[in-house]
Amino acid sequence: LTSLNKMNFEGMGVSHRSVVLLSSQMEVHLTSLNKRSVKDLRKQFDRAVNSVTRLLDRFVQSGFQEDAKLHQIFPSLQKASESVNPELPKLSKTYEKSQKELTEKINKAFNICNDIVSQSNCYYQPIEMLTALDRQLKRGLKNHLLTSELSFDCEAKLQEWREE
Repeated sequence: LTSLNKMNFEGMGVSHRSVVLLSSQMEVHLTSLNKRSVKDLRKQFDRAVNSVTRLLDRFVQSGFQEDAKLHQIFPSLQKASESVNPELPKLSKTYEKSQKELTEKINKAFNICNDIVSQSNCYYQPIEMLTALDRQLKRGLKNHLLTSELSFDCEAKLQEWREE
């Protein structure tokens, strides 16, 4: 539970795998309460993994406003994905998928901002969104994106829009 609260995916992954192995080998000795606890722990792990996509969506929909959990999740998933522990392949895939998803969502949001600017010549809201994104990128988010797949340079675009 401590790993879950801190979004420590490496710790959750190892614990999850240990619970799965132990419970499968000792199933005949488990009480119904123990079996329920094992089931609950498995659900919590799955919920934590599945929550990543929802957090990414919320972050983008908020206009890239501060989200401390996002800054916990990505380093934790990265650490789990780099681990040599054979019990963490699901988390490695989750990290890769999350990197790709966030990169795509940022590109899509940028395209919407760019359309707003080109259609209305209104820069206020797009500049505000890109400024928030730039701040998050500088705080370390860029280390968890597929930067080669970003369709724009955030700082350069901000500079261009501010000069207009």
